[in-house]
Amino acid sequence: MLIKGQLVDTLQKQKIENATISVITITDSSLVGFTRSDVEGNFVLEPDENMERVYPLPANDSIYHFTYPVAEYDHDEGAAISGGYEYWGAAIPQLKGKYLFGDIPSGRLFYINLADIRQGKQAPIKEWKATINGKTKTLKELCGADRVDLHFGADARGELYILTKADGKVYQLTGAVIK
Repeated sequence: MLIKGQLVDTLQKQKIENATISVITITDSSLVGFTRSDVEGNFVLEPDENMERVYPLPANDSIYHFTYPVAEYDHDEGAAISGGYEYWGAAIPQLKGKYLFGDIPSGRLFYINLADIRQGKQAPIKEWKATINGKTKTLKELCGADRVDLHFGADARGELYILTKADGKVYQLTGAVIK
């Protein structure tokens, strides 16, 4: 079902033209039965056992015809991923070809190089840091809370923003140094 109508940006008090919203209901969705409760990323879980133990995918796993993640991190690295934005803006050319994301509670920031994505292989995840006024700071330090509640956003030009919900601030990415 498609709903056509107007959206309103309540902060800017502006109409957003030509909005189309897709609604998926379980009765008309091809996503029924899409997930497996025994798999987390590229690992198998035993839901009735210790959920801290993970096992490799079985040799015959191809019979399921699943497409698995090309980048993933374990819960010893973080708790929950936020973001997932490919940078396609113009202001920071060093970020072209990067997919940026982070860990919601801790505010740790990560990226992968899109050129490293290959189906069936894991792209290396790299960590990046924010600098404010020339000083490297963690997002925990910036927002003054143990739980950052990190979120990402992008504007119509492809420029990226970071929201730290703990203090309600929005930070625009304005530069990058890639080492």
